[in-house]
Order: sequence, then structure tokens, then C-alpha cells
Amino acid sequence: MNTQSRNAVILAVFFIFSLGLRLWGIEESNFFGSDELTVVPAVEYFFSDGNFMPDEWTHPPLKYYLLYAGMKVFGNNVYGWRLVNVILGSLTVVLLYLLGKELFPDLRVAAPAAFFLAVEPVHIVYSRTFYGEISSLFFFMLGVYITLRYLKGERSSPVGIGICLGLALAQKWYFLPLMVTLPAWVILTKYRDGGLKRLDVPHMVAIFLFLPVAVYLLVFCPWFKRGYSVMEFFGMQLDAYRAMQAQTMSWFGNDFFRASPSSPWDWFIKPILYGRVTGGDGFYGKFEIFMSNSPVWLLAVPAFLYAAYRVWKNRDGSLILIIVLFAATYTQFVIVKRAIFLYSALVVLPFVYLAVAHFLLAMSQKRTSYFFMLMTVIALWSLYIFPFATGRSVPLALYAPLISAGGIAVP
Repeated sequence: MNTQSRNAVILAVFFIFSLGLRLWGIEESNFFGSDELTVVPAVEYFFSDGNFMPDEWTHPPLKYYLLYAGMKVFGNNVYGWRLVNVILGSLTVVLLYLLGKELFPDLRVAAPAAFFLAVEPVHIVYSRTFYGEISSLFFFMLGVYITLRYLKGERSSPVGIGICLGLALAQKWYFLPLMVTLPAWVILTKYRDGGLKRLDVPHMVAIFLFLPVAVYLLVFCPWFKRGYSVMEFFGMQLDAYRAMQAQTMSWFGNDFFRASPSSPWDWFIKPILYGRVTGGDGFYGKFEIFMSNSPVWLLAVPAFLYAAYRVWKNRDGSLILIIVLFAATYTQFVIVKRAIFLYSALVVLPFVYLAVAHFLLAMSQKRTSYFFMLMTVIALWSLYIFPFATGRSVPLALYAPLISAGGIAVP
């Protein structure tokens, strides 16, 4: 089997594996769950008269386009509401593998990073309902991948980067810091390699600034049709920022959310597990869970410290990019005033996983047997927590340690 065929097989395996984990049991909740309660009814009103109600007006409206497409293809049912995220979430795993291959020549970095995301309980849970983090992360990862291909001369134009940045931003504002970071990386890299021409800078400003802004404005077309001006649009965006900054924990009506761990400082320094029982018979139980994949998440700090050491010693450009993208995204969660929940960690996890995979490979001294032993332990743990973290019916005796660690009262 040649290299191209092998890569195609690996991509297919990752996609099918990820799709199966996210698709399994998706129809069991045949009623609106979480954000679906407001987002699904809002689709009709948004396209008919530009009204966001009954949904929040503070978030960009790309979600309505994606949900509308899903409902047109799969119907106004659980598949129409959720399959877009299931598919985009699975494709994000594939993109992470491709991104890892572009950054590191050793597949023992790309493949584990993609596997970590494939079995990540937070990503699986939110891929199974309509949360904007899933689709926005997909578009951003696609933009980063196109960036690397462009810098390697394998794409002639960076237009695709600008479009992807605009689509990511039109779903979530998480990626606003990266509107500066990623273009700066492109310009500096081209300057370092001697490929930056006089006309490149204004051309890139147009692509990285005006193109994403144009995409962002376009998704508001139904709102503009109500007669609002561009100046009123900017006023509305400023009001949205102020409203979101005021969203403290008490603002949220979901008791389960309010009681869940939410500090970004906790994400990578201690295990996170909080949940409640949703069903059971005394021997088996179902749970609603907020849970990190702790054996991987807790390696983030040593992994980034090691990456910083390698950068200081060898000026490794791939590691610099991972550190910069992680820092630009993670820092906003630390300094922002509004309440932050565990699902926001999704947008930094791909960079964490690449750093952790690189770290594990180095710690095993690149010996394949040691490396696969580490991967096997993490894989077994990840598959063990999968049914518990994703609401499957599990034997209480087998999962008693997790139930106890989460302080979950089982009747």
C-alpha cells in the first residue's frame, strides 16, 4: 500500500470511528435538549423576518443556516437538529490528523492527537446536540490547515483562510483573538522565508480582515432586511458584547450548568467530574455528566512546558504555532468577565492534544513499544469512560469509582 492509499485509509477509519461514537443513540432524546429548545424554533423567525426570538440575540447567527440545512436534508426531527454537528464534529477529528501531519513528520503525533479528540467526552456530548462550539471549531481548524498548506506553497491563494475565519467568527466570538494571530503568523513566516512581496501585505489585509468581516456581515442579511443600517449593526454588536460580559453564573437558568465546574484555571490542573442521575434500576444507571478526559488534560501543563523548552533550544516553528494558537485562545477565557463553562474548552483542545502527543512521544524516547504502551493505557481509559460520560446505561458497580469521585448521589 502506497503512502497516499495508507493516508486515505487512516482518514476513513478516523471519520467512521468518530462518527460511530457521536451517532450512537442520537435518537434516544427525541425532544429538544439544551440549546435546541430556543435555537430550533428561532430558525423560522430568523429567515422570515430577521428575528432572533426565542433564542439569544447576542450570538452570531450562522447556527441558523447550518440548522436550516440540516432540517431540510434530514427533516424537522432529531436527525435534522443534530446530524450537522455529528458530521462536522467527526470531520474535525480528521482535520486534526491532517493538521498534525502538516506540523510533524512523525505520525505518532498526528494519530494520537486525532484519537484523543475522537474519544473526548466533552466533544462527543456536544457533537450530539446543537452547540455552536462544534461547527465553529471545524471552520477554524479548516482555516489553520489551509494556512499551513498555503505557507508550504501547496495552495496558491489564502482566500480560503479568510472565509474560514469569517465562518468561525460568525458562529462564536471565541476566535476573535486569532483574527490577528493567524494572519500575523502568515505574514511573519512569509517574511522570514523571503517570500513577502510589496503588494502582499495590503492583499493579505484584505483577505484576513475585510473578507472575514464580509462573511460575518452576510450571515446577518435577514436582520438587515428589517431596515437596520450598518451603524445600527455595530451598535447592536457593542450591546451584545456588553450583555455577554454581564452574564454571570446567576444569569443562567439551568441549575445543572450553574452547579458545574466552570473555571478555566481548573481545566488542566485537576480532574473535572460533575454529574447527576437521569435514570436507573439499582443495578444500571444513566447519568448527565460534565467530565474531562483527565489523563490527557492533566498532561497539558508538562506538555506545553516541554514544548517551550524545545522552542527555546531548537526554534521549532511547529511547536511555536501550537503554543501561540493555544495561548491566544485560552487567555481570553481567563480574563473574560462572563461565566465560562466546560464546553468552551473545546476550542483549545486540538492544540492541547498535539502538544500532549508530541510530549508523550518524547517521553517514550521515541521507542515504539513504550509509546504504544502509553497509548494503550490512555485508549483503554478513554473507552471505559465513554459510555458513562455520554449518557449510556452503565453498571453501577463498574463505575462506582467515577460516581463517587463526582459526588453523585445514586438512589
